[in-house]
Amino acid sequence: GDLDVADQRFDALDDSGADRFESFYYRAQIAAQRSDPEGARRYLGRISSGPYLVPAQLAIAESLVRAGQPGQAVEHLTAFAFDHPARAFDVLEYKARILQLMQRPDDALAVYAEALQYKPTAIPVLLSRGALLEEEGRLREALADLELAVKIAPDDPLATNAYGYILANRTRQARRAWGYVRRAYELQPESAAIQDSVGWTLFKLGRVEEARSHLEEALDRLPDPEIASHLAEVHWKLGDRDTAAELLMSAAAAFPDSRPVRETAGRLLY
Repeated sequence: GDLDVADQRFDALDDSGADRFESFYYRAQIAAQRSDPEGARRYLGRISSGPYLVPAQLAIAESLVRAGQPGQAVEHLTAFAFDHPARAFDVLEYKARILQLMQRPDDALAVYAEALQYKPTAIPVLLSRGALLEEEGRLREALADLELAVKIAPDDPLATNAYGYILANRTRQARRAWGYVRRAYELQPESAAIQDSVGWTLFKLGRVEEARSHLEEALDRLPDPEIASHLAEVHWKLGDRDTAAELLMSAAAAFPDSRPVRETAGRLLY
C-alpha cells in the first residue's frame, strides 16, 4: 500500500532493461490507484511486446470504458488487433462485451463470429455469444452454441450450467436440463449461480420444496435480482404470497433496472 515507495523503486529500473514492460504495467496500476487514468494509459501504451502486452490493451480499454468513452475503447482494441493479428483473438471477446454495453448487439455478434473463426472451440466465446443470442430472442442459435460448448467440454461447470439453465428456463425440457445443472452442481457446488439453476430446474420439475431450499441458500450466498425473483416465484407457488411480495419489492429497491424482477413482479403482483 505504500504507493510512493513502490513507484520510486519501479522508476529506478532501467527503461531499456528486460523488466521495463513489467515495470510500466505496475506503474500504470499505481497511477490508476492515484486516480490518474490518463497517466495509467500512458504507461500501458509504452508496453509493446511480451506477456504484459495483451493485459495492457485490455486495461486501456477498461479505463476508457470507465471514463465514459466505450467507442474509443472499441477503436483501441480494433487498432491493436489490426497491428497484432497474432494476438487479435485475445482482445475480441472483451471488444464484443463493450459493444454489448453500447447496445450494439449485431456488432457484438459479428465480433464473436470473428473470434470463433480464430478458435471455433473457444468455450468462453461460445458461452458469451449464446447468452447474447438468447437475449436477442434467437433461442435456437443460442442453444446450438451452448450445446456445442457442452460437447467440447462436458466437465466445464460454466458450460453445463449455462446449457441446463436455458433448457429449463426457455424450453419444456426440464428433465433434460436437470442432468446438466446437476452435473454443474457436482463440479462446483459452492457457486450461487449454479445453485440457482438447480433450484429453478427443480421448480420447473414440480419439486417446489427442494427448489426453495436451494434458492434460499443461493440468495444467502449472492444477493442477486434473478435469484430473488426465482425464490419469490417459489414462495408464490407455495402460497406464501407476502414473502414473495417482500422479496420482489426488496429486490426492486436494490436493483431497479433488473428485468427479471420487473417481469416477475408484473406477472405476480399487478
